[in-house]
Formats: sequence, structure tokens, C-alpha cells
Amino acid sequence: MGCLGLALFALLPHNLGVPDHIVNMLEVIYQDMSTQVCGPNGFLSDPIPMATGVRQGSVEGPLLFLLYYTFVLRLWHQRCSARLHREAGIEWLSSEDGTLREPRKVRKMATRTHRVTNSVFADDTALISSNWDEFQIMASEMATCLQGLGCDLNLLKTEWLEVPSFSPRRDQAPLPGCRILRINGMEIAKCGVFRYLGSMLSEQDAGSTVDISRRCGLAHAAFGKLRHVWTPTVRYSTKARLLLACVTPVLLYGSETWSLSHKQSRKLHNTWMSCVRRALGIRQPAMTQDRITNQDMLSRLGVPSIHTLLAQRIARWLGHVARMNPTRFPHGFLFGTLANRSFPSASSVGSSGLHFRCRAHGTVRTMSLAWTPPGRAKPRIDMHGTGWCLKSTCLPWGGLLQRGPLQLVFVQLLNPCPIISVVPFVLL
Repeated sequence: MGCLGLALFALLPHNLGVPDHIVNMLEVIYQDMSTQVCGPNGFLSDPIPMATGVRQGSVEGPLLFLLYYTFVLRLWHQRCSARLHREAGIEWLSSEDGTLREPRKVRKMATRTHRVTNSVFADDTALISSNWDEFQIMASEMATCLQGLGCDLNLLKTEWLEVPSFSPRRDQAPLPGCRILRINGMEIAKCGVFRYLGSMLSEQDAGSTVDISRRCGLAHAAFGKLRHVWTPTVRYSTKARLLLACVTPVLLYGSETWSLSHKQSRKLHNTWMSCVRRALGIRQPAMTQDRITNQDMLSRLGVPSIHTLLAQRIARWLGHVARMNPTRFPHGFLFGTLANRSFPSASSVGSSGLHFRCRAHGTVRTMSLAWTPPGRAKPRIDMHGTGWCLKSTCLPWGGLLQRGPLQLVFVQLLNPCPIISVVPFVLL
């Protein structure tokens, strides 16, 4: 998506107060800009003139793009509000005391309201809405704003996804397939699975089934690329370091907000133990014949179990978000919930531990991060003295704490934290 042109150079002095000589210098740098395509054997094609875009690998390029796109989003917000006569997006309620509560109690204790309209990373933009008419206006206005500032929206790469709601109320749309998103007269394709920043979201469920399956496949591929390392001549300590450095990040990317059912946990466990067994050079029949357990293989290679790795990642992420300013979106997402939205009860889903807050509560307690302040009977869970607490009296799964720490790490996420689930979809 090209962004740099006369529009940006006109915005810099008027909106940001950039001196004229700096703007003139940038115009000279980008004057008569061209690019070349590298072919086989390092052969370079003839120079191709370029009138838009930023220089690849330059120092000023990313900054100029961010400045330009900031103006685009600001204009887009103004036009959407003018057409809708209100603020667009999804209303999100959160508390500022750092206490994880179930959704109905968050609405009673809410002290801050966030308006979520989009998620932006570089030029990857996701528009979010819970109303179809509003979603159409937001999409069309985005294309209009880009065209007005000398940029074109790539409609061939644009997709939209509809995520089912937890609410028992059905949408009032007449017939299936009546929702057709059009931008500039072109119909935008609806996808069943959307990938945003490396994470997958399916229209079938709001969980992480598709994402976990894809991660397991990528982990096996990353492990296979290092087949020359998993030989008997390489020491176990070297294999352990390479396994943790090259395979674990691929397998557990985005696992901080995963929905983990028992079946999904077993799949991750089997994938991890398969990599450990192959790194040790142990064949499957030998495990049965010599009665080699999973714990024996982990101890021999010197790597933790997948359960420990998952607990470490979510605890590290929880502490990072809890230390943020309450005005930031990640903090509000963790300690908040959707406004005017109903969620299934524990009896309807068959267990009281099917919420992200239960997994967070169990992980922190499993890693012994609780302490009891003076004059307080119940322990308070604190992350590095920040005052972030998890009160057991506010949680509907207090009885689950008596089942032991192992099961607490693998509870399913039915109300997913929307850090990963932010994609261009209609939340209905």
C-alpha cells in the first residue's frame, strides 16, 4: 500500500510544524525514486520508477509511514462519527483496581469505558464492530479516506470474518448470505479462517483450535529444519538450547491467550514430547520396551514440560499487562468485559473453569506468586509489588482450586482475551 506522496509532504508543515527545510530535504530524497527486482544469480532488472511508498530499509521510512497513517486514522474516526452521529466500535468496560472478576461483576464495578474500533500494526488494519450497518460504513470510509490522501486500499487482500456471539439472541438478518460487504462497488470476500499477526481465528468458534493445530504443524517443520543437529554427536545441552530457542517460540506463539481444552492440551503435549524424543534419538518401540517415561526424557534432555512453559508464558504476560497504565487497551481488555453482552453459565458449558480468568488465577497460584498482607486473612496475588490482585471471592470457580495445581493450568478459555482475537470481523 503506497502512502508517501504530495499528501504527506503537505501534512508535515501544517499539522506537525515540521520546518520547511526538513520537508524540502525529504522531497529531494524521494524525488525520482526507483526500484529494481533481484532475479536469479543476483541479476538486477532495469530501474522501475516509483511515485508512492517509502524506501525499503531506510531510517526515515517507517516514521514517515506512521505519521501518514496517523492522519488517515484520525480522519477516518471523524468521518465515521459524523455519519453515525456517535462513536463507532465496540464498548468495553473495565475496572481500574486490577481485580479479575467475572463479566457480570465487572459491569457493576466498571470505572472506565473503552471504545474499540480498530487494531493497527504497521499497515495491517483490523476494523471491529458489532453492528453490520456500522461495519459497512467503517469499511467504506476507510477506503474513502485512503483515496483522499493519495493511497489505495488493496481490495484483493481485504477480507472480513464473522465471529459467532455468546449471546442467545439471534441476529435479525433475513436469510443466510444476505450480508455482502462492498467497497467501491467491489464485493469483499468472506473468509472462514483469518490470520492476523500470525494468529488464527475461525468463524466456527472463538477459541484457539485452528491456531493450535497450525502451531503444532509449524513446530514440526521448524524441528525438521534442524535435523542435522539431532545427531548422537551433539551434546544434550546444545540440543536443549536449540529446542527451546528455535522450536518453542514457534509452538507457543500467542499461547498467552489461548483457549486450552483437555484435547488441545494433549495435542500440545504430544507435539512437545515428540520433539524431545526425536532430539534424544529414542524410537517409539524403545520407549515401551525399556519403559522410558516422559519425565525421564525431559530430565535426560534438561528441558521443562509443555505445561511449565505454558504457565511461565502466561504468568510473564499477566505481569506485563498488569503493570500497564489502566488507560491502555491491553490493561482494559484483561480486567474488563463487553458491555451489554451475555455469556453462558457454568452449568450450560459443563464446568466452572471455562474462562480465561480461571486459567490466569490458577497459573498465578501454581507458580506461588501469592502473599498475605498484614491484617488480611486471605492471600493476595501480586505481580512484583504492583498491587494487581486476584480475589477468590470474586471468582465463580473457587472450588476448582482444591483439585490441585496441574488442572488449573489447562482450563478452557471460553471468554477469550481479545488481544489475539482482534481481526476485521463483525461480532454478532
